[in-house]
Amino acid sequence: MALEATVGDDGMVYIRETEQPDVVAVTTAAKWEAFVKGVMAGEFDHFVAGVVEAVGVAGGEAAACNRS
Repeated sequence: MALEATVGDDGMVYIRETEQPDVVAVTTAAKWEAFVKGVMAGEFDHFVAGVVEAVGVAGGEAAACNRS
C-alpha cells in the first residue's frame, strides 16, 4: 500500500491509497501541510509503536521492521 497525494487545479489536496484508488480524501493545503509537519515531528508515532510489518525489498523478499 502506498499513499498518493496531489494538488488539484482548485488548490485542494487529493489523497488516495493505491489499493483503493476510487476512494479519495480531500483537504486544504494548509491542513495537509500541518499533517505532514506533525508526521515529521513524530506526533503520530504512538499509533505505530510496536507494530511489526513486512516491507518488500528487491527480489521479492520481505524484511520485518519494528517501527517505534
